[in-house]
Amino acid sequence: MDWRGLVLTVLPPFWGWHLLVGIWALVSVGTAASIPGPMEPWPSRRYVLFSDPFYSNGPNDQGVGWNVLFSLERVALGFGLAAAVGIPMGFMIGRFEF
Repeated sequence: MDWRGLVLTVLPPFWGWHLLVGIWALVSVGTAASIPGPMEPWPSRRYVLFSDPFYSNGPNDQGVGWNVLFSLERVALGFGLAAAVGIPMGFMIGRFEF
């Protein structure tokens, strides 16, 4: 087994991730409440965010489920429009000689 290749593949992302979290922790200690620490969001905010994904309290306060559905709708609309224009255009470009 090639241990050197394994170490060179695994250790850089491992140390990079830990360096990122360490910098995040140092920056969050210096600021009062504007940046939460790396361990703060995990238990409490995740539960609050995903407990009710389809709530709606107005146009700027909606659950993550609605945001995902609206994003998927935009992607589907863009893909549909691109296909509606691109497929016939591709046939025309391929059929006729300019």
